[in-house]
Amino acid sequence: MEVMKLALVAAELGNLNAISDALSASALAAGGLKSAAANVRINIHNLEHPDAANDLITKVLYMVEESKQLEEKILAHFLKRTGIGYN
Repeated sequence: MEVMKLALVAAELGNLNAISDALSASALAAGGLKSAAANVRINIHNLEHPDAANDLITKVLYMVEESKQLEEKILAHFLKRTGIGYN
């Protein structure tokens, strides 16, 4: 998540020539987070304490949602600052 937060700062305030690096960093970090979230979901049933499992699922869902919001903000800065389209 920290990588995405730094990428947001770079997309918003960084050198325009490096803004695609911020977008790339965000995409890679989001991919890593999604992979980790899938791993947690697959292995969560192996925990002995259901309360701990519920807490982990809540945290994972929160982090996934936060990463989506960060990705949207980074892309918005990219589009605004570059004036070019991106799919």
